[in-house]
Amino acid sequence: MIKRLKYIWDIESTGLDPLDSRIVCVSIIDLQTDEVKTFIGQDEKKVLTEFWERVKGSVELIGFNSDGFDMPFIIKRSLINHVKTNPDVKSTDIRKSVNGFWFSYNARSRGTLSDWAKILKIPVESEAGNAIPLLFVENKFDEIEKHCVEDVTITRKLLELAEYCNVMRSK
Repeated sequence: MIKRLKYIWDIESTGLDPLDSRIVCVSIIDLQTDEVKTFIGQDEKKVLTEFWERVKGSVELIGFNSDGFDMPFIIKRSLINHVKTNPDVKSTDIRKSVNGFWFSYNARSRGTLSDWAKILKIPVESEAGNAIPLLFVENKFDEIEKHCVEDVTITRKLLELAEYCNVMRSK
């Protein structure tokens, strides 16, 4: 049996619609080595190509709301940019487990990544995600990277809690 490499991941984009917006940053934490890697810049095709090159093979991408937002967004942007993806990737969205969405889905229920950061008392020092489009226009890539890395760090801590409490559930 082939062992899947596991990465926590998050994207930052200039908006919510992948047909009108673009990806400016992707951060990952390699759960085997604890290495944090960020792919960022003006050249979206380069960001996407470098990301997909890093996560090739048998991998699991673990994110927060990643099935609802990140994965569909990055697939569409990869198609638009003619970038080869990884058809073998497994996606795990921990939002479904920690918010109990496997059992009942309520779109109005609280439980965003920011909510969980507050509950877990994880300090948030970067700009909010809705500031990314302006930060991009102002070429403040260091601030965008700081936010994206902060999000994958929060996601990792939430994953560790979810695993400890046995709330993670496979598809």
